[in-house]
Amino acid sequence: MSNELIFSDKLKDLLTNYIEKPSNSLLLIGESGSGKTSTINWIAAQILKIDLSELNKFPHILRINPEGERKVLKSISIEQVRRIEHFTSRKISASGNNDISRIIIIDDSDAMSLEAQNAILKALEEPPANTLYLLSAKDPNLLLPTIRSRLFEIRLYNPPRDSLKTLLLSLGAREIEANKAITISGGLVGLALSLIRSSDEHLLSTSTQTARTILQGSTYDRMLAVNNLSKNRELTNSTLIILQQMAVISLKTATGRKSQRWQKILEYSFKAQSQLNDKGNIKLILTNLMMKIGYS
Repeated sequence: MSNELIFSDKLKDLLTNYIEKPSNSLLLIGESGSGKTSTINWIAAQILKIDLSELNKFPHILRINPEGERKVLKSISIEQVRRIEHFTSRKISASGNNDISRIIIIDDSDAMSLEAQNAILKALEEPPANTLYLLSAKDPNLLLPTIRSRLFEIRLYNPPRDSLKTLLLSLGAREIEANKAITISGGLVGLALSLIRSSDEHLLSTSTQTARTILQGSTYDRMLAVNNLSKNRELTNSTLIILQQMAVISLKTATGRKSQRWQKILEYSFKAQSQLNDKGNIKLILTNLMMKIGYS
């Protein structure tokens, strides 16, 4: 098992049984930052009987991710899903102790358009020989019921705090860093891992750093954040989620004025996200948010 994955005994049994006999394609459900991508990669490598480090080079894997311009929420289009037909038209021989030798991974499948979902439904109804679909989703209710009925569902849950802390320490984090990462992440494995790494390219890591700037920075820092966030709707949405998570966690222990401030931050960030979802003016929404947080 990858040294960056933590599973409860029950989840470990579910995954092991599925890998041994993957009779149906899979839908892996979990929150943003729960480690869905890492888990799906590990599952794929186990089924194909290859080393995890070889997964990206393996010729018989097709990966589909949400795409789109930075200023709009990303989605998976029917054009992307149509790539599957060409990919599966190539004949390959089975390998290993099972018949699976080709895998199609669809990350964040709940971002598929309705047209894309109808197209993938047809593929799931008549899957090519030796082919397995591995889908992940944050909100499975956004998928057609007919799609879900053809998938074996496994849900990821947060591991025990002690297990997550042991993992972070084993990866070189100091105890104070591990504790802070667990607190901010709310126990989400993927987010906690991103927080102890230095990569600014990770959306969750960048979102968390931006949220910290909003909460701890000066008025100038906040206005600078508005300028950066207004160019990237996806990053804005992720940052608002992190602000909400920080507020919820802090409200569990905060008292007095601190509790009132976190309650306002939670309220303001929820309202901003709702306005964002209604396609409001992103720069105006963010400016109002920064002003309110500055005065709270």
